[in-house]
Amino acid sequence: MLMGFMLFFIHPFDKEQAGLHRGMRFMVFSNLEIDVLRLTAWCKDLTVRCGQYIPEEIPEFLRDYGYLRRSRSGQSYRVTQSGYRLLESAGYYYEPDLQYRGQGPALTRRIQMSELMLFFMRLGINVFAEEPSTETPDMTFLPAFSLRRKKSSNILGGTRFTGFLYTAEYAFIPYYIAPENDGIYPGTEQSMFSASGLLSGRTPFVLYTGAQSLEELIALTKGQPAIRKTKSTTLSFDSAAVFFNCPVCYVPLSGLGLRQLRILSCQNYRQRLAERILGVDYLPGLHQSDARHQKTNDNYLIGIDCNLKQFEMVSQALPAFHLIVLEEQIPAIRKFMAGKNATLHSIRISAAEHVLGLSSELMNNDWNPFQTEKGDYLTAPLSPAYRKARTKD
Repeated sequence: MLMGFMLFFIHPFDKEQAGLHRGMRFMVFSNLEIDVLRLTAWCKDLTVRCGQYIPEEIPEFLRDYGYLRRSRSGQSYRVTQSGYRLLESAGYYYEPDLQYRGQGPALTRRIQMSELMLFFMRLGINVFAEEPSTETPDMTFLPAFSLRRKKSSNILGGTRFTGFLYTAEYAFIPYYIAPENDGIYPGTEQSMFSASGLLSGRTPFVLYTGAQSLEELIALTKGQPAIRKTKSTTLSFDSAAVFFNCPVCYVPLSGLGLRQLRILSCQNYRQRLAERILGVDYLPGLHQSDARHQKTNDNYLIGIDCNLKQFEMVSQALPAFHLIVLEEQIPAIRKFMAGKNATLHSIRISAAEHVLGLSSELMNNDWNPFQTEKGDYLTAPLSPAYRKARTKD
């Protein structure tokens, strides 16, 4: 299956229309294909497990045309010299690696980072930011490696957060948590992400991710560091969450996680959901709750962010409260809240999205033809294999 557009922007997937133009010999690149090639150059390595976020045929198509290659380990794609030249013709300039990186912690971190950025890109987030900015009308991700690559200084030191996801209200600070993690120093991490204007005037919000299910993600945060250096005093991510003086959310790398993150990015989503749920009985919350019931004075907490440390704090502060989470979060949260003084309720994610004016469908991939700043299209000759396949149609 071939990506891209034929000349005159006839998409090869439309066999009936493509058959009318068998004489065409060029393909026009789509925005999505250029973005995938650009992301690979930006991250240096792109995970081969990308089918959850983009059509997995795209990197293989770019590989068939010689713009990508598989790394020797087979774990990632890398941009070839032809790929870098194509990006330059598109107006994007990236420095290739000076030396080959084989299997090891550095390659593993790159692959994890590329998966996280594919996750963000699937939401339409700009993942190519190079500097912190207060003027970001749309969601924007500034990867930590962009700051680390600066030759003049490395202001992030040995911190483990992966960057800054800027929304209208928050600066999410994501951590990719893997079984091989060696823990963190939360005080050092917090002093770094709070300094030097990196938050761009927004409220910090730590984001734990890495696993594809909430249950697995919670388990990973509670696990002891798998690689502990002699006399190391690093903390597990679960223990570190208590030391952060900002919220900590748990967002799995899954379709549910994508929709969850969209909700968390909506301004005042807690109040808007609480008002709809309680209706005329809504009152503003007290004692860290989001709302109170006018007649019963019961406290309600919107827990879609899975901020477990907040759940614990509210449980200790109140004799009882109502906790509202997504249906899919119930199994993991029920286990965490077992024995605590909370009544657990669920809400369908489609219902929450409706209240917030969100579509239940994620945005479509951008198959529109790519154009440079001058309005030019990028083309490539159709491969002999593609022309042969079309002749047989």
